[in-house]
Amino acid sequence: MRALPPPVRLTTSRLTLTPARSSDAAFVSDLLRNPHVRAFLGGCVTEDTVATHAMGAVTSAGAQAVWVATRCTSTRPLGRLSLSHHKDGRDIELSYQFDPASWGQGFATE
Repeated sequence: MRALPPPVRLTTSRLTLTPARSSDAAFVSDLLRNPHVRAFLGGCVTEDTVATHAMGAVTSAGAQAVWVATRCTSTRPLGRLSLSHHKDGRDIELSYQFDPASWGQGFATE
């Protein structure tokens, strides 16, 4: 598999996507423990593994590129987005998880 390019800052009319940092781990941990967010993603991550998963979920390496989404007018995170190699080894997969408080506002499709 080829390495993905490192994530860069992206901006839409309402969102800023910033490359994820270790300081985003607490927000990502909350997403991983949220049963609504994880309903169709294999369920919540258990407490004993959430720290490991959260750090992996914010780390951008050659195999994935990770961003945290905020409103352009705020620094409070709304969601996490990533590009990674699909398990088939040929395709690239876009994954996103947003805080339920931001659902229904079109952020995922934006």
